[in-house]
Amino acid sequence: MTTSCCASYNQFIKTHLPEIKTFVSSTQTPLYYIAQKVKNKNPDATTVFISPCVAKKLKRTANNNINYVINYEELGALFIVKNINIQDCEEKFDIESSIQGRGFGVTGGVAGAVAKILESKDLVKSCMINGLNKETVKQLKNTSRAKSVQEAI
Repeated sequence: MTTSCCASYNQFIKTHLPEIKTFVSSTQTPLYYIAQKVKNKNPDATTVFISPCVAKKLKRTANNNINYVINYEELGALFIVKNINIQDCEEKFDIESSIQGRGFGVTGGVAGAVAKILESKDLVKSCMINGLNKETVKQLKNTSRAKSVQEAI
Protein backbone atom coordinates (compact mmCIF):
# COMPACT_ATOMS: atom_id res chain seq x y z
CA MET A 1 0.00 0.00 0.00
CA THR A 2 1.17 3.51 -0.68
CA THR A 3 0.00 6.48 1.28
CA SER A 4 0.67 10.16 1.34
CA CYS A 5 -1.06 13.25 2.68
CA CYS A 6 0.34 15.05 -0.37
CA ALA A 7 -2.37 16.10 -2.83
CA SER A 8 0.23 16.33 -5.61
CA TYR A 9 1.29 12.71 -5.07
CA ASN A 10 -2.29 11.45 -5.12
CA GLN A 11 -3.12 13.44 -8.27
CA PHE A 12 0.11 12.22 -9.92
CA ILE A 13 -0.89 8.60 -9.29
CA LYS A 14 -4.39 9.12 -10.71
CA THR A 15 -3.04 10.88 -13.79
CA HIS A 16 0.28 9.21 -14.57
CA LEU A 17 0.44 5.86 -12.73
CA PRO A 18 -3.10 4.46 -12.80
CA GLU A 19 -1.66 0.93 -12.66
CA ILE A 20 -0.80 1.41 -8.99
CA LYS A 21 -4.09 3.09 -7.95
CA THR A 22 -5.23 -0.15 -6.32
CA PHE A 23 -2.27 0.10 -3.95
CA VAL A 24 -3.02 3.65 -2.79
CA SER A 25 -4.66 3.97 0.61
CA SER A 26 -8.27 5.16 0.46
CA THR A 27 -7.93 6.82 3.85
CA GLN A 28 -8.49 10.55 3.62
CA THR A 29 -5.93 13.09 4.83
CA PRO A 30 -6.16 14.76 8.26
CA LEU A 31 -7.50 17.86 6.48
CA TYR A 32 -10.61 15.92 5.45
CA TYR A 33 -11.33 14.54 8.92
CA ILE A 34 -10.70 17.78 10.81
CA ALA A 35 -12.93 19.77 8.43
CA GLN A 36 -15.69 17.16 8.84
CA LYS A 37 -15.35 17.26 12.63
CA VAL A 38 -15.53 21.07 12.69
CA LYS A 39 -18.61 21.17 10.43
CA ASN A 40 -20.36 18.42 12.42
CA LYS A 41 -19.85 20.40 15.63
CA ASN A 42 -20.62 23.80 14.07
CA PRO A 43 -22.25 23.58 10.61
CA ASP A 44 -22.03 27.35 10.05
CA ALA A 45 -18.29 27.51 10.76
CA THR A 46 -16.01 28.89 8.08
CA THR A 47 -13.09 26.51 7.69
CA VAL A 48 -9.71 27.70 6.50
CA PHE A 49 -6.88 25.24 5.99
CA ILE A 50 -3.36 26.66 6.09
CA SER A 51 -1.21 24.53 3.83
CA PRO A 52 2.49 24.20 3.12
CA CYS A 53 1.76 23.98 -0.63
CA VAL A 54 -0.69 25.04 -3.33
CA ALA A 55 -1.66 21.43 -4.15
CA LYS A 56 -3.98 21.27 -1.14
CA LYS A 57 -6.22 23.78 -2.91
CA LEU A 58 -7.45 20.80 -4.95
CA LYS A 59 -8.78 19.31 -1.71
CA ARG A 60 -11.15 22.25 -1.22
CA THR A 61 -12.93 21.57 -4.49
CA ALA A 62 -13.39 17.91 -3.51
CA ASN A 63 -14.70 18.59 0.01
CA ASN A 64 -17.68 20.80 0.88
CA ASN A 65 -16.48 21.02 4.49
CA ILE A 66 -13.49 23.14 3.47
CA ASN A 67 -14.29 26.76 2.66
CA TYR A 68 -10.81 28.14 1.98
CA VAL A 69 -7.23 26.97 1.58
CA ILE A 70 -4.29 29.34 1.79
CA ASN A 71 -0.65 28.38 1.64
CA TYR A 72 2.16 29.57 3.89
CA GLU A 73 3.33 32.15 1.38
CA GLU A 74 -0.17 33.65 1.13
CA LEU A 75 -0.47 33.68 4.92
CA GLY A 76 2.90 35.42 5.19
CA ALA A 77 1.75 38.05 2.67
CA LEU A 78 -1.45 38.56 4.69
CA PHE A 79 0.63 39.12 7.86
CA ILE A 80 2.73 41.72 6.04
CA VAL A 81 -0.31 43.58 4.66
CA LYS A 82 -2.00 43.59 8.07
CA ASN A 83 1.24 44.50 9.90
CA ILE A 84 1.09 41.35 12.04
CA ASN A 85 4.35 40.24 13.62
CA ILE A 86 3.82 36.66 14.77
CA GLN A 87 6.63 36.94 17.34
CA ASP A 88 4.42 39.49 19.12
CA CYS A 89 1.39 37.17 19.20
CA GLU A 90 0.44 35.11 22.22
CA GLU A 91 0.34 31.32 21.70
CA LYS A 92 -3.08 29.91 22.44
CA PHE A 93 -4.09 26.35 21.65
CA ASP A 94 -7.06 24.51 23.11
CA ILE A 95 -5.88 21.18 21.68
CA GLU A 96 -2.39 20.34 20.54
CA SER A 97 -1.85 17.79 17.79
CA SER A 98 -0.07 14.53 18.45
CA ILE A 99 3.60 14.10 17.68
CA GLN A 100 2.64 11.47 15.10
CA GLY A 101 0.09 13.77 13.48
CA ARG A 102 2.59 16.57 13.15
CA GLY A 103 4.90 14.17 11.32
CA PHE A 104 2.45 13.30 8.53
CA GLY A 105 3.98 15.81 6.13
CA VAL A 106 7.46 14.31 6.55
CA THR A 107 8.63 11.35 4.48
CA GLY A 108 7.64 8.22 6.40
CA GLY A 109 5.43 10.16 8.80
CA VAL A 110 2.19 8.30 8.08
CA ALA A 111 3.89 4.88 8.23
CA GLY A 112 5.60 5.91 11.46
CA ALA A 113 2.28 6.93 13.03
CA VAL A 114 0.70 3.60 12.03
CA ALA A 115 3.65 1.62 13.40
CA LYS A 116 3.50 3.60 16.66
CA ILE A 117 -0.07 2.50 17.45
CA LEU A 118 0.17 -1.13 16.33
CA GLU A 119 0.68 -3.83 18.95
CA SER A 120 3.07 -5.72 16.68
CA LYS A 121 5.70 -3.69 14.86
CA ASP A 122 6.11 -6.62 12.43
CA LEU A 123 2.80 -5.71 10.76
CA VAL A 124 4.33 -2.70 8.99
CA LYS A 125 7.31 -2.85 6.70
CA SER A 126 7.76 0.59 5.27
CA CYS A 127 9.62 1.60 2.18
CA MET A 128 10.02 5.34 1.92
CA ILE A 129 10.08 7.12 -1.39
CA ASN A 130 10.97 10.78 -1.09
CA GLY A 131 9.97 12.87 -4.09
CA LEU A 132 8.83 11.95 -7.58
CA ASN A 133 11.44 11.57 -10.27
CA LYS A 134 12.31 8.92 -12.88
CA GLU A 135 13.97 6.67 -10.31
CA THR A 136 11.19 6.80 -7.70
CA VAL A 137 8.47 6.34 -10.32
CA LYS A 138 10.34 3.26 -11.56
CA GLN A 139 10.52 2.03 -7.94
CA LEU A 140 6.75 2.52 -7.52
CA LYS A 141 6.03 0.63 -10.75
CA ASN A 142 8.36 -2.25 -9.82
CA THR A 143 6.82 -2.54 -6.36
CA SER A 144 3.29 -2.65 -7.78
CA ARG A 145 4.29 -5.31 -10.35
CA ALA A 146 5.88 -7.44 -7.61
CA LYS A 147 2.70 -7.17 -5.47
CA SER A 148 0.49 -8.06 -8.46
CA VAL A 149 2.58 -11.15 -9.17
CA GLN A 150 2.41 -12.21 -5.50
CA GLU A 151 -1.39 -11.84 -5.49
CA ALA A 152 -1.72 -13.81 -8.72
CA ILE A 153 0.18 -16.81 -7.29
